[in-house]
Amino acid sequence: MVQFQEINASFRGFTRTLRAAVDFDSVESAFFELRPAIHNVLNVSPVLRLRVIICLHVIFTKLISDELSETNISQTYYFCSNALRILSASQILSTVDEGFRKIFNSIETFTKNGSGWILSSIDFADLHIGNFLENRRGCKTARLPVRLANKRALLSIDCFDNKCFIYSVLAALFPLKKNAGRSSSYKNI
Repeated sequence: MVQFQEINASFRGFTRTLRAAVDFDSVESAFFELRPAIHNVLNVSPVLRLRVIICLHVIFTKLISDELSETNISQTYYFCSNALRILSASQILSTVDEGFRKIFNSIETFTKNGSGWILSSIDFADLHIGNFLENRRGCKTARLPVRLANKRALLSIDCFDNKCFIYSVLAALFPLKKNAGRSSSYKNI
C-alpha cells in the first residue's frame, strides 16, 4: 500500500505537498497503485474545495552507441498534471483519472517522438494540494479583455459588493455622462 507523507506546507496552510516513495516500472502500475492512495488522502469530507496537482518523478534510460563503445545514460524528468479542481468527494476518482491521463499523454509524447528514451522507473509521486478560493473581492477585480476595453464601447463598473449585474442594468436604463464606471453613481437611482 502506498503511503503519502507531508514534505512541505505553506506558511498559512493554504498549500501542502505530500510525497510517496514508490518503485514502479510502468505508468500503468503507478496509476493502479496511486489512484486509491490519492483517493484516501483527498477524501476528508463530503464537500471539498481543493486544487490538486499530481506529479511523477520518472527516470529514463537511453543507449548511446558510437563506433567504439556503447554507453547507457539516465535522465530524470518530472511529469505533472494540470491543476485539477475538486469540489466534492464524488469528483475525486474522475479527477485523478483526468490528471493521470495528462501525465500518460506527456510521457507517451516524450518517448514516442524518436527520442530513444525508455522508462526505467518511477521513484516517487508528489501530490500538491491547495485550497480552492473563489473570487471574493467583488467585481472590481474582474477586468474586460484588452481587445474589448480598447474599443471603449463597453462599460466596466467598479464595485466591491458583488452587485455587478444590478449596476450594469441600472447603467443601461439610466446612462450617465459622468463617472459611469463608478458604482456610487448608481446608488441614488
